[in-house]
Amino acid sequence: MGKRVQRPSQAGSPAGRLSLFQLKYSSVINVDRDRVEHILAEILAVSLKNNPKSGVTGMLYYSPNTAGVVQVLEGPQDTVLALFEKIQADPRHSECKLMDTGIVEARLFPDFGMALARTSDDAGVLIEEAMATGFSEHLVRLIYTSRLRADTVDQARDMVRSILQTAVRNNTARQIGGLLCFNPSTMQVQQLLEGPAGAVQELFTTIMADARHTDCTLISQELLLSKEEYVFGSSWGMMQSETTEMQLLNLDGRVKHAFHGRTVAAVMGRRDGEGGALSPAEMQKLIDGAVGGIYSTPTMDRVM
Repeated sequence: MGKRVQRPSQAGSPAGRLSLFQLKYSSVINVDRDRVEHILAEILAVSLKNNPKSGVTGMLYYSPNTAGVVQVLEGPQDTVLALFEKIQADPRHSECKLMDTGIVEARLFPDFGMALARTSDDAGVLIEEAMATGFSEHLVRLIYTSRLRADTVDQARDMVRSILQTAVRNNTARQIGGLLCFNPSTMQVQQLLEGPAGAVQELFTTIMADARHTDCTLISQELLLSKEEYVFGSSWGMMQSETTEMQLLNLDGRVKHAFHGRTVAAVMGRRDGEGGALSPAEMQKLIDGAVGGIYSTPTMDRVM
């Protein structure tokens, strides 16, 4: 573990506690490689639950090649320093090293409670690029859970059908694609949305205000560094599956793994009949297998 951060002398003063503070550190995820994605999903879910009420925002850059992490934390100084102390004591992190701290005038990631970016590049360069790029220009993948306000499973399925029909009509024009999983035993929904950050955030805000949803909780927010990182192209509109699995952490990772090494860009970038592209039925079968799907409806086919 790295050395504990020496709190600046102003941290105990009212001005210090209220200052907008930024901290950058590096570490290595200290788990077996086959568990890294699950651990990242856990870290993000907890961060997105706790950080907004603490006034903390930030970004976590992860390199699959090295299992290395660079994380930026920003918020009230005492809160950020206390959070970093917890991270240093977390056995999932090793080689925890402080890179930089300081008082800043504005947040670098004002729209992210905590987002993830997978990269093989220098995280420092990406942080600098992020400073010059507006939030709405980013591509993001967002995953949330909610519970449908339905008295019966049939009523809930009608709601899902209506939600998906609206998505099919509207999402392609907004360049949004995704997947909606419904659990009939709990009435819970988990939905993955990906596309331009501004459009995805606007859609999620609409979903949170939708009376059909309750207990709407953001569990993952990932910055996509290029369209090649899409799991679902916008031409698919919105796919759907049912599952009785209680936890669907790492939903996007499951679907990626189901492609068995075929690049997402190659699969999603071709129309049916062009050199090995998946048909809607094949894609549905793949998704159902990835999430333990038990049921699907024809209204969720790809929209071209």
